[in-house]
Amino acid sequence: MTHRVNLSLLICKYPYLTRFAFTLFTFFLLSFKFPDLVGAQNIEQLRLSAEQGDEASQFKLGVMYDNGTDVQKDDQEAAKWYELAAEQGNASAQFSLGSLLAFGDPSIRDYVKAVLSFQMAAEQDYTLAHEIGQALMYNHGIGAKPNLRKEERWYRAAAEQGFAPAQVELGNILYHFRQRPWEAIEWYESAAEQGYVDAYISLGDYYLDQSIIHRALQWYQLAAEEVHIDTQFRLGTLYLLGENFYRDKLEAVKWYRLAAENGKTAAQTILGFMYDVGEAVPEDDQEAVKWYQLAAEQGHAPAQYGLGKMYDRGEGIPENDQEAVKWYQLAAEQGEVKAQASLGKMYANGEGVPKNYLTAYAWMNIAATGRDPEIIDAKNKIRSAMTYDQVAAAQKLSNEIFSRLEPGNSQAVDSSMPDLESVQLEFHSDLKSIRI
Repeated sequence: MTHRVNLSLLICKYPYLTRFAFTLFTFFLLSFKFPDLVGAQNIEQLRLSAEQGDEASQFKLGVMYDNGTDVQKDDQEAAKWYELAAEQGNASAQFSLGSLLAFGDPSIRDYVKAVLSFQMAAEQDYTLAHEIGQALMYNHGIGAKPNLRKEERWYRAAAEQGFAPAQVELGNILYHFRQRPWEAIEWYESAAEQGYVDAYISLGDYYLDQSIIHRALQWYQLAAEEVHIDTQFRLGTLYLLGENFYRDKLEAVKWYRLAAENGKTAAQTILGFMYDVGEAVPEDDQEAVKWYQLAAEQGHAPAQYGLGKMYDRGEGIPENDQEAVKWYQLAAEQGEVKAQASLGKMYANGEGVPKNYLTAYAWMNIAATGRDPEIIDAKNKIRSAMTYDQVAAAQKLSNEIFSRLEPGNSQAVDSSMPDLESVQLEFHSDLKSIRI
């Protein structure tokens, strides 16, 4: 979905935008009048000019990558070119860089650097840059103690000039700290009118909090259509777990697939699981392996467990106990309980590794802290085949392994993952296959 903004109207309505908007307006006017100026065949010429130090070309490239104009949107690349132009004193580039580092993709946020960039623009009489810089200082405690009252004051000053990110930040303060949702909504809606995606999400969150689900879905969908990957995932979860007529597993699959294709590991894992058990899609083990593997290779523990299970059973991929142990181990070390139990099972049965009751008991003991009755039964089954001294040694090993688990990850739960069991999606238990 594309949101068109009339820059001329913005200049009239929001005076602070005059300098920045004029730069953009000139750029897009030239693009319209001379389309080959920024066409694909001349992007390399523009890049060459930028690499040779031309400030205007650097800023234009930043704008292109920032907005995804004639190139794939890339916030890191945009920040790179903005920074080069900013270092040459381009105030619009300084402001754009600060905005990107403060309000852009979370992967590149750097509030200290954003404040410095806004301060450089402010030194050139860029009033809005001063206001945003001050707000960030009091928000994040950069060069000043955090102060909600002063943060609100500076965000309000910027919001009243029509700066959408400031409107959303002010709305968040009013909603979450001042308990004035009616005023927050006005600011969110003002930012949404400018096509600011974070405003769509804030409105979606508000209506979800109020249990007005149809309005929440409308706003989330606007954000998702702008390729906001986390919102695509959230929509999938809302449709998967929704109540009454809002539950729609086909819609859930649609949005999970979009998020998965855009690299969201939790969505890749859920898609793998759905193909694994045939939930809302035809059961397809090979497709399950495909999605599990994509997420597993990125370190997502639930996917590593799922992939290990597929190797363990030879479903969708040739059975390979060594590979199963490998993936179970990776997931187990991140606190994935079912992987810990499955790894214990492999050691107990001597599958993919030499049979070792001590290691089997150690992993099963860690998994059993989750109080799953089947895991506890499996642990006790292993224990029954061990001597007192072996159990003591296994308990010591269990403590040593537990201390090495990634901090905070024992009994780990991926907070972005829906509770699949709540919709009757359960991984098949491996524990009954333990052979002593």
